[in-house]
Amino acid sequence: MSEIREAEIPTRGMHCRSCETLVELTVGEMEGVRSVEASAGDGLTRVAYDPEAVSIAEIVEAICGVGYDARSPEDEA
Repeated sequence: MSEIREAEIPTRGMHCRSCETLVELTVGEMEGVRSVEASAGDGLTRVAYDPEAVSIAEIVEAICGVGYDARSPEDEA
């Protein structure tokens, strides 16, 4: 197992706790994700993950798949 990494993924379109919950449940079920916290107020999804099991691109794709506009943190730099 590799070292756990943390990332803040810019996530637009979340407006309420239900939006946050949907993102958290979707990402939290992914193999390799250790923890996830979505914040509509901050417009961020914070995730701790094992990069050998899941990539940021896969996490971003999952968030987009449930209707939100997520971007890789590198794309925002």
